[in-house]
Amino acid sequence: MKLTADGSVGRRPSLTFEQLRGVTIVLLDIRVFDNGEVYIRAKDPLYANPGPDEVQPFNGT
Repeated sequence: MKLTADGSVGRRPSLTFEQLRGVTIVLLDIRVFDNGEVYIRAKDPLYANPGPDEVQPFNGT
């Protein structure tokens, strides 16, 4: 099933996300800078930040 940017079902596929059987696949902008820093962001601004039920704490060691 392909969704439009407003979340409605349509024949025209979204350029930024697709939902298939409850899983939303979002295109990412991934870059590695000369200093080794990795930049990962969702291309669709609607998916740029996690919702309150999706936030997870990560502790790097």
